Amino acid sequence: MSILAKKSILVTGGSGSIGTAIVKKAIADKAKLIRVFSNDENGLYEMESEFSDIKNIEFVIGNIDNEETVSEIVKGIDIIFHAAALKHVDRCELYPLETINVNLIGTKNIVKAAQKENVKRLIFISTDKAVNPIGVMGATKLLGEKLIAAEAFHDKSNTVFASVRFGNVFNTRGSILPRIEKQIKNGGPITLTDKRMKRFFMTKDDAVNLIISATELAKGGETFVLKMPLVRLEDLFEAMKEFLAPKYGHKPLQNQN
Repeated sequence: MSILAKKSILVTGGSGSIGTAIVKKAIADKAKLIRVFSNDENGLYEMESEFSDIKNIEFVIGNIDNEETVSEIVKGIDIIFHAAALKHVDRCELYPLETINVNLIGTKNIVKAAQKENVKRLIFISTDKAVNPIGVMGATKLLGEKLIAAEAFHDKSNTVFASVRFGNVFNTRGSILPRIEKQIKNGGPITLTDKRMKRFFMTKDDAVNLIISATELAKGGETFVLKMPLVRLEDLFEAMKEFLAPKYGHKPLQNQN
């Protein structure tokens, strides 16, 4: 039986790509209650329309950095998947204080509420950019991981805290690949900052499987990482060009870089 079966689930950032994938998994695994929390009004509206036939799902709008709101949404919850975050690297660099409010203060709020309500498990969604970070987004995610790990070792805590660390997830909002496809559709050029750039990639199914495995295996304080392929972006973009250019009426071998 799935660890989600007959459990009350909270998904913060629930209208995002990963959040929606977790919600679908919780529905499939027959969770007792699924509470979707997001500050994306339109995203919640679209989800409510998509899942209109599901009776045990709730949609709550609010901000993760609002402590009172967070304390309310955690009540009656067994498992929290904390996916709410600011994740666009360039936006986070432009708005560091807002990034701290969401990625760090928001995480602190959800941790505090989980402890107060004796939530059984909290899984924090992190990123490979937390490894030796040089930017605001990665730094706040690393601090979020540290906060989760620190709380896991408090003797008074009845909650199991753990993190999962993602690479780049294919076909998610904010992924670089739709932008590159659009550039190919327009005939180029493809923007590549540095030909030496490499990235770890995973699918949405990989991401959900990692989250569920972490939920099942966590004892407290771990950071779970999937073994992912490391892809050179120039090679990936060339392959996309070969495959997609004919679809949009362009010659695949023309120089679009």
